[in-house]
Amino acid sequence: MKLIAIGCSFTEHYMLSRTYSSYDLDYKRWPAHLAESLDMECINLGLAGRGNEYMLSKAFDASSIGDIGLVVVMWSEFQRMDYEKKEERGGWRSFHPHLPIQAAEEAGLMSVNKKMLEYKNPTAASLQSLRFFSWFQFMMKNIPYLQIQGVNPLPVGNSHKGYHPLVLSDREEAIKAIIDSDYYDLIDEDKFIGWPIFKEIGGHTVEDVLPDNCRIGEKDRHPNAIGHEIIAQKIFENYDRIY
Repeated sequence: MKLIAIGCSFTEHYMLSRTYSSYDLDYKRWPAHLAESLDMECINLGLAGRGNEYMLSKAFDASSIGDIGLVVVMWSEFQRMDYEKKEERGGWRSFHPHLPIQAAEEAGLMSVNKKMLEYKNPTAASLQSLRFFSWFQFMMKNIPYLQIQGVNPLPVGNSHKGYHPLVLSDREEAIKAIIDSDYYDLIDEDKFIGWPIFKEIGGHTVEDVLPDNCRIGEKDRHPNAIGHEIIAQKIFENYDRIY
């Protein structure tokens, strides 16, 4: 049986190729720990920086693999935009319209950055992601699955120069739009860990509940070795309860 894990930098093995002077990052990520607990083969499709369109697409591709024991999607920031580009790492490229200006320049999208940000505003991005969650459930109707939100989907404000800061009212408007949507009640809460995601309405993300000592550091909030073990244990407990 196979465990299919899909996500962004909270899931991928990306840090294995990075050098940090203060940390030993040569450790297993949560998919590997979870696969061991489930006695399944681990297929890690996580890719740093990618958004929810990438994840939904990879879930659709993976659904035909066969002999799947579990699919886990750890969703990303709602405003990230993905498009398939075969020559890119992982076959996909992503653009974050809310990130610094240099991100737009690197993606060759400087001239349309403002328009893309208007299109991918917090409310529109949230409703799109809600549809993604629903579509994922539909695709997995004959396959065991779990959903979980990794990073904060709509972080308010940003201290980095050049970012387009998200204000609290935008986040509140997006949350209200999700609650009012016809898709909201379609989500299977038992199979979505932390639903309804936002702590303002009783939900949580991995980023919300992971203790500070389970992160790489103050500036890098990714899970450290202990953090990945905790994430895997949490997912395993939910799997064990449901399946």
